[in-house]
Amino acid sequence: EATIIVFSAPIFTTIIARIYLNEKVSTIQAVLMCFSTIGVVLVARPRFLGFTGDLPPNYATVSREIVFLIGIFGAVLSGITNVLVRKLIEVQSIVVVFWLMVAALVVSIPMSFGTQSPVVPNGIWVWIGLFGIGLLGFLGQVFKTQGLKWEKAGPGSMMRNLDLVFSFVFQATLLGEEIHVLSVFGASIVLIASICIGILKLRSRAAEKRKMLIDNNDESHCNGHDDIE
Repeated sequence: EATIIVFSAPIFTTIIARIYLNEKVSTIQAVLMCFSTIGVVLVARPRFLGFTGDLPPNYATVSREIVFLIGIFGAVLSGITNVLVRKLIEVQSIVVVFWLMVAALVVSIPMSFGTQSPVVPNGIWVWIGLFGIGLLGFLGQVFKTQGLKWEKAGPGSMMRNLDLVFSFVFQATLLGEEIHVLSVFGASIVLIASICIGILKLRSRAAEKRKMLIDNNDESHCNGHDDIE
């Protein structure tokens, strides 16, 4: 559920890309984004919208509403990041990821000491888990950054929504946690809307390429007539 809230980022990416990169947003895409927003709300189920509050897990330290707001804030920042990556298309992907990791290191160290007492990881599996998080997170960011450079910001970020499927599968299989029906329904709406937006964007891009090719052929044809004359 936390993954889905954060993965509302493509909504903000598309909006920001429309403003900052002047990427077009059709009426159908706008409608699909509204459906995606509804899906996120069904997953979050905030009590201030009339939903019955879910029982918090044993490890919860803050209310669900606070978690929801934190997730939305993270989604907005992620949307801005996606657009900036697209803007810096000439910069190598590994360079972008390097500075991301540097910023994370600089910020996380004082935050860690300021919010909790230092604890040395206990046991080999904890070390392996921490190393795995770092390695897989780094590789995932590299692939994401490169993908955003190859594709427009909107559809590029939409493709990552397959994480929604994996998050539910892992929640049920690895963590053994209960899955709420509304969460599955909301996630399905988000996933379907995201896939549709991605397909529409790809079709739009293909149509633009065909139009450009036709225009170039027409121009070449006209130039050929001019040369004959």
